[in-house]
Formats: sequence, C-alpha cells, structure tokens
Amino acid sequence: MHFSPPFLHKHQVTAHDFKFFFDAFMNPYNQQPSAVTSRNQFQDVQKFEVLDDFTLVIRWKTHEFKNEKGEVVKRPLYRAKLLTGSLNPLASFVYKYFPDGQKIIPDDTDPDTYQTNSVWAQNFGMHWAQNIIPSCGAWKFDGMTERMIQFTRNNNFYSPDRALMERREVEFKNTPDAEWQTFKTGDIQASFLPQGKLLELQDFLSSPLYQEQAKAGKTIHQLNYIGNMFFYIGWNQKTPFFRDKTVRQALTMAIDRNRIIQQNLNGLGVEINGPFTPNSPSYDHSIQPWPFDPDKARRLLAEAGWEDHDGDGVIAKKLMESTCLFTLSLPTLSKILHQKAFASTS
Repeated sequence: MHFSPPFLHKHQVTAHDFKFFFDAFMNPYNQQPSAVTSRNQFQDVQKFEVLDDFTLVIRWKTHEFKNEKGEVVKRPLYRAKLLTGSLNPLASFVYKYFPDGQKIIPDDTDPDTYQTNSVWAQNFGMHWAQNIIPSCGAWKFDGMTERMIQFTRNNNFYSPDRALMERREVEFKNTPDAEWQTFKTGDIQASFLPQGKLLELQDFLSSPLYQEQAKAGKTIHQLNYIGNMFFYIGWNQKTPFFRDKTVRQALTMAIDRNRIIQQNLNGLGVEINGPFTPNSPSYDHSIQPWPFDPDKARRLLAEAGWEDHDGDGVIAKKLMESTCLFTLSLPTLSKILHQKAFASTS
C-alpha cells in the first residue's frame, strides 16, 4: 500500500481531533462495541463546540437533584467531568481519508458530518489504518511481532514522568498462568499476580530456583495496592423477577461476600457499599453493606412470593399463571463468579 505524503510527517494535535473522536463514537452507524458503550455514557452531552485549535466547549444536560438542605438544584451527572476528561484525540488527518489522500467525505463543512454520516462510519469500521497506532502519548509504537509489541519513550511528551524507561516490550500470553510461569523464569520483568496465586508466590519464594535467582540479584519486589475494580451481580430490573427491591436486597443478603474475599481472593479485597473505591472522597463510609443473612433472605423472598412450590428444593415465583425461573450466565473460568452463582442459588 502506498501512502499519500501528508500521512508521513507529524501533525499537531488540536481540539478538532477531540471533536472528531466524539463524533466517531456518537455516530449511530458506528456499531463497534466501544462506540455503542460510549454513546450511552455521553448521551447527556448537549453541545460540543470547537472555538479554536486549542479550545473546546462541552455542555452537559442538567438534572434536578435535592441537595443536603432538601432544595431542588440542577446539576449535570456526577460523572460528567470524569467522562469529559477521558476524551481522547482521534487522528483526523488519518481517519478522514483514503490511503491516496482523498477525503472519504469530500464535503464535510457541516460540523456534525462525522457524527451523522453513514458512509464515513462504514469506511471507519474497515479503515485501512485500523491496525496502525497514530499516537501523541508518552510512548511511541516501535514495532510488533506475533510474540510481542514494542514501544520507545517519547522524549517530547509533556509529562516526562509518564515514561520512566527508554524502551518497553510487552509480550502476548494466552492466559494469566502463562504470564506467571514466564515471570518465574525471569524472562519478563513485571507481572500482575492474581489474588488466587498468592500461595504460589509464597511457595516460589521458598523454592531453590528463586534462591539461585536471588543470589544473582534477581529478587522480586512485591507491590500491594487496592485496585480500581470491583465484582458485582447486576439484577435486571426490566424483568418482573427483580423489580421488587426487597427481592434484590434478599439476594444480596444470600451471598457471603466476606467468605468469597477470604477463599477466592486470599483476603486481598474489601467489601464495599457501591461503585466507588474506599479511598475516594466520594465513598460514604457511613453506609453499611447489606449483611450476610441467609435466613432473613429466605423470609424476604417468601414474602415476595418466591417459594418452593413443588418440593424440589428450588424456589420460584408464579407470574401470570406460569412459574418463572431466571438464568444466570457467567464465564466458566472465573472462580469468584462461580462462588457468587452458587451462593445466589443456595
């Protein structure tokens, strides 16, 4: 493939590239999964305007809330600032064009062209540069093989502390276990260790192989931290089974979350009351999680009409003259989710 000369030199990142990124995922004809998700998150954006190359204005729709004094106030959703800051630039000098330098949409004078045009969206889904990484970040793409992807430090990046090495190589592994085995042999320098392998780490630190590595100065430095992730079960309130909040509360009380933390996470986890990290100022420590209370859970479910109608040990609810059951789908390799599924059906 021969590229048009404008693709082969550097381009200034501008506010137009951020607007282009926004337009790309807001285009309803763009059916890539990440675009569909982003459209839902940014649906409250009322206006996205570029004032000049380095200035843009984003206005979010406001909703009525009651403040601490009980007064009705209008505010955007709490995630508005976070989502605005998460916007990335999309290289408009690449994705508006065919490889010969011709524009995909010759007349794009309408500021919302790329947010509404179906022809551009279809071309974007199979764009000639979909496997190319035009970047303005702390790292520069430096090649890729079937085994790894390579990066070099971008010395012109505005925040030099974002890249503390001159070069970085990331190897591809099929499973976390394969990554862990490669780390133990010393072939890679860093690895994220799942909580379930903590005992394996302790065994390895006592092994003759590691003792030899330690003598050679190849010791392991372990860093423990609270990750910004959490596990949860989402009850679909659009179905008649889970519209009653009492039912949802009962199912929560039927799951021993602390037992899951101890057995499946080796104690490396905390029970939380919502989607915020406990270290966040948005986390309300006065709110206590629902307790593990299977007896109360059974009583609440019975009050809501969920009972063992035929003596088979399975509780069900009769809706509209028919008995209804619900299905819980989960990844087969997740021990944590298996524990949740078992608890919610016990």
